[in-house]
Amino acid sequence: MAAGTGYRLQSQLPKPLHLVANKSMIVRLVDVLDEIRIQPIIIVVGYQAELVRSEVLSQASNPKALKFIVQEKQLGTGDACNTGLRAIEESYSDITDIIVLNCDTPLLQAGTVSKLIELHKHKQADMTFLTAEVDDPSGLGRVLRNQSKVSIIEESVATATQKQIQEINAGLYCFKREILAKNLDILNPHNNQTHFYLTDLVSLLVDNGLIVETMEVSNSLEIIGVNTPDQLARCNQIAQSYFQM
Repeated sequence: MAAGTGYRLQSQLPKPLHLVANKSMIVRLVDVLDEIRIQPIIIVVGYQAELVRSEVLSQASNPKALKFIVQEKQLGTGDACNTGLRAIEESYSDITDIIVLNCDTPLLQAGTVSKLIELHKHKQADMTFLTAEVDDPSGLGRVLRNQSKVSIIEESVATATQKQIQEINAGLYCFKREILAKNLDILNPHNNQTHFYLTDLVSLLVDNGLIVETMEVSNSLEIIGVNTPDQLARCNQIAQSYFQM
């Protein structure tokens, strides 16, 4: 999902095109998926869509694997995912499982994505998502666990107690295609009936008796998000120090 603006980054440049270790964030993730031979790669674009498309095609190691689709309105991650799913429904009838990720975790490594897919298949899960334990979970969705049940709550609606939870949603998901298609259409909107959160699928699937699994990332630095200039600077520093990029 790569439809965001650069507003919080205080930039006119689309968010996906900001550089980490001299390569745009979106291209880093495209290359990760290409490394583990995920095809097709559907890129949901929005703000300055044609600029994002041309830049990604010029930098990606395997541009033939890419397909772009425009999210016409910014209606949240659930709507962005639904936009991408429509492209799959139109052209790729043989796909059984779908990986969904955001463009703003550019340090994510191929090995982590592979392990998530392996767990998803081994557990025969309907949905599997990545989590992380972090020292400062501010601004991030918290993972709630109650006996055998799991859900994600966004910080904006979390209670004071829930905000103390340090296990966060890392923004990488694997779904059975048929389960994703069936349940995206019944998500309830937020923010005055305008935004749909992909994270709401967790509790929706659990409540309907479907299998939702989680995997904790071994190195939480991989899932650091980029939303502000300070976070972008930190991400670049970590990229140089910890990862071969």
